[in-house]
Amino acid sequence: MFRVLLITKNRSLAEFCRKNLPPGFQIKSVSRFHPGSADQHRIIIFDSGFLVEEGDSAVVRATEKYGLSDGAVSICLFMNEDHRSQTFSLFPDNLKQVKSILPYRLNAGKIHSVTTAEWHWFLENQRRQLGELSDRALVLGENRILSERIAQIKSELPEGARFPAFMHGRSGEILRFREQFISAASSQPYLLISGKDEIPLDGLPEFYCSLVRPGAVPGFHIVDLASIPAHLHLQAIWPAEKQSRQQAGIALTCVKNIQLLGWQNQATMVGKLKATAEAHAAGKTQQRFILTATDELTAMMRKGTFRQELYSLLKKASAELPALHERPGDITKIAAEYITQHGFSRLQEHNAEIAAKIMSSFDLSGGYRGLFLTLELMNDLEKSKGLPVFELPGAAEQSDAFLAARSFLREQVEPNPATLFEGLAGSEKEALSLEYVERHYIAAVCARYAWQVTDAARHLGISRKTLYDKMKRYKLNRPDSLRRATGKAS
Repeated sequence: MFRVLLITKNRSLAEFCRKNLPPGFQIKSVSRFHPGSADQHRIIIFDSGFLVEEGDSAVVRATEKYGLSDGAVSICLFMNEDHRSQTFSLFPDNLKQVKSILPYRLNAGKIHSVTTAEWHWFLENQRRQLGELSDRALVLGENRILSERIAQIKSELPEGARFPAFMHGRSGEILRFREQFISAASSQPYLLISGKDEIPLDGLPEFYCSLVRPGAVPGFHIVDLASIPAHLHLQAIWPAEKQSRQQAGIALTCVKNIQLLGWQNQATMVGKLKATAEAHAAGKTQQRFILTATDELTAMMRKGTFRQELYSLLKKASAELPALHERPGDITKIAAEYITQHGFSRLQEHNAEIAAKIMSSFDLSGGYRGLFLTLELMNDLEKSKGLPVFELPGAAEQSDAFLAARSFLREQVEPNPATLFEGLAGSEKEALSLEYVERHYIAAVCARYAWQVTDAARHLGISRKTLYDKMKRYKLNRPDSLRRATGKAS
């Protein structure tokens, strides 16, 4: 219930506000203002008639009492139109804290010029603003605390430990994730990472190992349950005895998509994690687990498709990775760090420009995986001198992240008419026919699309047959290197 305090000597105004109060609000009317009377009321509304008679110092007292700067209380004003012609000023210095003003007219003891809908909008708008201010104040406070904690954590990190690219940035969401990650890694031999996007494992196992085993990084292996038949899940997570002897050095197991684990296998997982925790506490094993899941895990537990005991166990050491679209301000640092960590030397000189371009154009629909694929494809584009490598044979990955990255990059490599015709005009004495221009334009488009006729024809807005006819007419042939690679002739 939102509490409203109306300060007025006008009974008609008080009655109008009381009768037309929207649901979720409670109003109290007073004819004199005492700072103590506003306790528990987050919206304080002064009537201009009261301020004309008593003075606007009441607003100052309310401001000093309730600390309006942190969004705790909203001071508003009902403005009687008749007071505009009096000495009362609409914006005196003492009213600079007034958040909103709603005008009305009093005629024959009745309220005019303000409707019930306007009154409802007025209150709902104040509630929304108060919510935003309170959330902002809370986030700023949390960010300050988290920033201090992250600074302390950095000093605690072992020498050589480096955050993976997706953990870079200064947004409140990623700071909170780092805090959860490092806390869980130090308290339990297993770690659950959940999130809306696909959880990237680029550099994650190495970083985790450097936290738990500084100076002596153990081995690790990754198991993706999405690519393994359900009846082989446990065998993949815990290899058979013969395999385990061969992989005796592996101490860290990364299990992707833990939500796909079957009901009976979940019970086995509970027992294994408990046994691992006990053995770890006794110093008998160095085995550890990183488990990743989508944010649907909670809903699955409520529906009964994921064991509550396993969920409760994993929640003791969990970290929620924020979605990429929730931290767009971090993309520049993520991209620059990924370029550096993967040694994309061709992008090093322009990594800031590339990151800025991605931040302004990439729709983030591919998440972290889409962002990293975009950078990898950009690096390949640099190596192939602008050739759209995602159209070449063998680059036929159909994941959503790959398609999102390819869609973004297609816009970057689309032929630009302004540059395609550079140098075509020649000198003033040379004649330039339309056939000459068309031939060079078609050749440039085909080269951009690696001589993939279907895509080139789609860009040109003509059929494949028409394009083949024009290529034959202008004697345009696929380069020998591409012909050998595809085994096809133009």
